[in-house]
Amino acid sequence: METARHWRLSLLVAIQLLLIFVSDVLTPGGIAMGFLYVIPVIWFGVWSSPHAIVPAAVISAVSTLLAVAGFAVTIVEDPAGGNAMNGVLAIVALWLSLLAILMRKAAEQERLQRSRP
Repeated sequence: METARHWRLSLLVAIQLLLIFVSDVLTPGGIAMGFLYVIPVIWFGVWSSPHAIVPAAVISAVSTLLAVAGFAVTIVEDPAGGNAMNGVLAIVALWLSLLAILMRKAAEQERLQRSRP
């Protein structure tokens, strides 16, 4: 049961990432769409099991790659690169979100261990 739930959650996160990437690529430069990549990371972190640490990190890494790819496409369209700081801030926010998720999962694991006899 837990495995099926995990796969459904992973599929929903993948769909979210795809939709965010498409909207990131289609949005003109200068609009900070990279911050939307934080949503699937937090969503997965909240709804996944306390032991899903590696998948949360993988989702963050994929989100980072998609954000960088979206930024690269924007640079090609707008070589002035006025949104470089937006990209950097989005990636920092993404990894800070992962850090918060990992801290939450560690607390959940500790609580589960204490509740076991």
